[in-house]
Amino acid sequence: MDAMRRRMGPFELLLASPRQVKAIESSDGRHFFYVFQIVTQSNKLALNTECTLRIDNSETLVTTTNLDKNRVTIRSAIEIPLEAAEYMLIIYPWFLYQRLQTALESLLEEDSYCVDTALRLFGKIPPDRRPTSLQLPHAELNARQREAVQLCSDSNLAFIWGPPGTGKTTTLGHILTELMKQGKRLLVTSTTNAAIDQALAHLAELGDAQPTLMSGRIVRVGQTEAPTFGASTNEVKNRLHAETREKIEALRSLQNERYGQITPCDLILEKLQADTQQLDLFDRVELKTLTSQDLRPIFSENYLQYVLNLPTKR
Repeated sequence: MDAMRRRMGPFELLLASPRQVKAIESSDGRHFFYVFQIVTQSNKLALNTECTLRIDNSETLVTTTNLDKNRVTIRSAIEIPLEAAEYMLIIYPWFLYQRLQTALESLLEEDSYCVDTALRLFGKIPPDRRPTSLQLPHAELNARQREAVQLCSDSNLAFIWGPPGTGKTTTLGHILTELMKQGKRLLVTSTTNAAIDQALAHLAELGDAQPTLMSGRIVRVGQTEAPTFGASTNEVKNRLHAETREKIEALRSLQNERYGQITPCDLILEKLQADTQQLDLFDRVELKTLTSQDLRPIFSENYLQYVLNLPTKR
């Protein structure tokens, strides 16, 4: 950065004919967008670059948001006068390095970025090793494969290497079942879908993984033509909501049953309304026109006799 300052200095691009295109409100305040004609052409101008815009004798920090041949759109936190004598865009080549340095410094101040893990991945600090007892026997594995499972159980960083055909995917299945048995939450990812499909297939073959697989706690994300062994998102969703679906189907069946009772009820109401004594709410209602055949579609057989024996006066 110091060398760039000494040797290169900033680049200046002359702009003209500003035009405000919009102003928007955001979480970090109000922003104004302007389109300028580029008078001095240069290949140093890049998109989304913070620059300094000199307006006559004043300066303000702006960001380039669009480049279109001889025009540039910039974003500013303040309104820019449209009738100034000169507009000069000043580009500092070391700006991106300075931004990168600031970002790296901020990483060291934040625990949420897992800087220690990144340093372990690049061998700058050793991984943590805490010996643990395996929860599963892993009897199908040979001694070296079992060592790999033990390593992944003990260490927060491990690399498993082996030539083709040495059982790396099989070992991976055992590593997953072991860590799941220990109650750990896992993410398995790869550069290819085929590798994930193979890992899932080996996992599905292990009896120790079956309870977790059938409980819907293993989810295969993404599209694949390979068998998913009940772990696709739709399969897991359907299995987890099976009880809810059964209740919904029971309610629908009950709803259809109630719909079937509406027509018989309408017929009974017609019979009751035909009886002139029904006009008096407190007088005797003769139910002799109603028979068990009329009421049977509405009431169960046990309840039917109870209804027929009800007193006729209300």
